[in-house]
Amino acid sequence: MNWSHLLVQFTPELAVLVTAVWVILSDLFLSRHPAGLWRQTFLGLAAATIGSAFLYQVATPGVELPAMITRVLVVSQFTTFLKFVVLLLSTLAVVFSYKSFEETERHAGEFYALILFSVLGGLLCISSQDLVLFFISFELLSLPLYMLCGFRRYNSASAEAGLKYFVNGALSSALMLYGISWIYGSMGSTHLPTLAANYALVQTPPSGFLVGCLLVLSGLGFKVAVAPFHTWAPDVYSGAPPAVSTFLASAPKVTIVGFILRLYWQYLSGAGQFFNLPVDWVLLFTVLAFGSMFVGNLSALPQTDVRKIFAYSGIAQIGYIFLGLAACNNPHPEQSVSAVLFYTAVYGISNLGGWAVLAVLARHQESCDLASLRGLHQRHPALAACLALCLMSLAGVPPLSGFMGKFYLFRAIYESGLPFLVVLGILNSVISLFYYFKVLKAAYFVEAEEGTPAGPALPMAQQLAFQL
Repeated sequence: MNWSHLLVQFTPELAVLVTAVWVILSDLFLSRHPAGLWRQTFLGLAAATIGSAFLYQVATPGVELPAMITRVLVVSQFTTFLKFVVLLLSTLAVVFSYKSFEETERHAGEFYALILFSVLGGLLCISSQDLVLFFISFELLSLPLYMLCGFRRYNSASAEAGLKYFVNGALSSALMLYGISWIYGSMGSTHLPTLAANYALVQTPPSGFLVGCLLVLSGLGFKVAVAPFHTWAPDVYSGAPPAVSTFLASAPKVTIVGFILRLYWQYLSGAGQFFNLPVDWVLLFTVLAFGSMFVGNLSALPQTDVRKIFAYSGIAQIGYIFLGLAACNNPHPEQSVSAVLFYTAVYGISNLGGWAVLAVLARHQESCDLASLRGLHQRHPALAACLALCLMSLAGVPPLSGFMGKFYLFRAIYESGLPFLVVLGILNSVISLFYYFKVLKAAYFVEAEEGTPAGPALPMAQQLAFQL
């Protein structure tokens, strides 16, 4: 038993926890200056991100950790990579939250502490080896998000977004907890390796286990806004402060997609041991993907609010990811899993970049409709260029990273013997071009009205983040 190895392997979680506690104490007893609290949050998340990158390079699967910890938490290159992506996205989201709206100035301590605790919950979700711990971590991830969405309590849209997200989130938590109880009742354990071992011993899984898995998947589907669990997303994303939507639309989604991979393909203890799902599960993921892609893309076409365009785009993008999840059902799913992880990371970064532009613009304009983007290339060329790159990446335009992500994803799907899913994915990618380029048209090909103010000056940290 080596507790020093334990501290090293869970450095990211410890760094985030210490930073969260320090921000609260600093806000209470030291300085309430918003810039100082923002700086502490940024440095803590940056340190955790660097630590996770270091662990990904040097992690050794043979490190002995205390049994009481390995019973509920797992450390592997798979989980460490996911933590790195989540921490990177969270760090960038914090960068773009600086002075994004008035409440971050008056209640900076609460704002950044909530983000940090949500990030901590996400990291624990990724490493969870037991469904009970995952549920607790899931709540730690979710509860701060409800408060962040309604952080502008005197703004009716923000208050409505917080309430809607809370009600739908409570339903998803109830479904998940009910599903975990079904799984425990039918398999006698909530420990993922034990569940995998018991699952492998039976020819026909108990009906209670399948019902439990469906309920857990429904709860996770709410969090990533996959159709038909997506109805909350447009109103919440458009009503929440853009700085909050920047975080909400990126890091939590990567967390949940990573856990879906671990739960439904049982990536055990970093050993790369998978088991195949029955064909019915592949059909289920395919139906969810089909519904998400078409609902998201077709619903985005008539929208004029850019925030709702991004919200429906996120629903469609989750559909592509679920296509990749369906393709993981083969004897050698490593390529499909890698493609899903790469595409999820690329989507998270591109989506965050687009939302970050809206967060910066929201400082000086209340509206986020297409008219507010007119002449953006004249008012602020850097923001317009970043928005264009992110939108084209989401659309899959070569040679951007979004194109490479879709290429690897569709290739993995094709090699898994599901060519019709590739056709579905390409068709929906073509549909998405219409509304992505509608936003670009407003930013680049429509002149700004007279008297429109110039774009806001960006702090150095945000300039560097946009360049990244």
